[in-house]
Amino acid sequence: DHHVHHAWIRQVKRVMHWLLTIFFACTIGFEIPIKDLFTGKVVKTAAAYFVAILGKVLTGVWASPLSKVNFFTVGFSMSAWGEFAFVVASAAQAQHLIDQDTFSSCVLAVLTSVIFGPTLLKLTLSFRPEAQ
Repeated sequence: DHHVHHAWIRQVKRVMHWLLTIFFACTIGFEIPIKDLFTGKVVKTAAAYFVAILGKVLTGVWASPLSKVNFFTVGFSMSAWGEFAFVVASAAQAQHLIDQDTFSSCVLAVLTSVIFGPTLLKLTLSFRPEAQ
C-alpha cells in the first residue's frame, strides 16, 4: 500500500536523522580536544587553515547566472562542507601523520567553517528575490 510505504519512509527518516546525529557526536564530537583548542599556536594555525577554507567561497564564480547573491549562495554552500575533514584529521592523527596541535588547528578551522558557512548561507538566501 502506498500510504504504508510513505508512513514507513517518514518514520524511518526521523529515526535515521536521530541516529546519524548520535553517531556523529560519538565518533567525531568526543575527539574534539577542548583543552588544546584555544592555545595561541593552535588559533594562529587554525586561522591560516580557515583562510584556505574561505577559498571554497570562490567556487561561487561558477554560479549561473553570475550575480553577487548567486556567487555567495554557491560559495557559502561549498564552505559548509566540513564533516569529512573531521574524519581525515582523526585518521591522520591516529596514524601519527599530524601532531596534537595540528589536529586541534584542523578541528578549530573546520568547526568555524561548519558554524559560519550555514549561518552566512542563510543570510545570503534572505537576499534572494524569491525570499521576499
